[in-house]
Amino acid sequence: RINFMPPGTANGLSGGSVLVADNLNGQDGIVQLHVQSTETGFTDLIRLNGGAVGTTHLVLQMDESSVGDALTGDGVMVVQANGPTDNAFVQREETPGANRRGAFLYRLQHGSNVVNGVQVAPHNWYVRSEARPEVDAGPCPIELTWGREEWVVGDVVVD
Repeated sequence: RINFMPPGTANGLSGGSVLVADNLNGQDGIVQLHVQSTETGFTDLIRLNGGAVGTTHLVLQMDESSVGDALTGDGVMVVQANGPTDNAFVQREETPGANRRGAFLYRLQHGSNVVNGVQVAPHNWYVRSEARPEVDAGPCPIELTWGREEWVVGDVVVD
């Protein structure tokens, strides 16, 4: 299990952290990432020079102080990969309701949006928002920026 430190804690930075690896071999392991969905949001990121195989469960720790915002475009990138990652990541909810903030539900999705018939980043994984039908919310377009620390390693096995 890999747990990223929460930003702003004694060992965490004010922005998200980055784990850089050549490839990832998921063996039903768990990676906990911190995500904030606000205009000045941050996120932890897994950056793969290659791809990922097997299954890795991602626990999305949505910032509890966030009221929740609509994410525009691709949303928040949590995995950036240069090789195939088909079916390699699955969202895992360890705390009921943890992927809900305000009027929005946040879900892990594979691949960038398709523009003019082309998917620019088919190997990346994103957190995207969708309106919760039980809550009324108006439009809220945002732009994300973040700071991060980077960890560089070779191949990673998560079990």
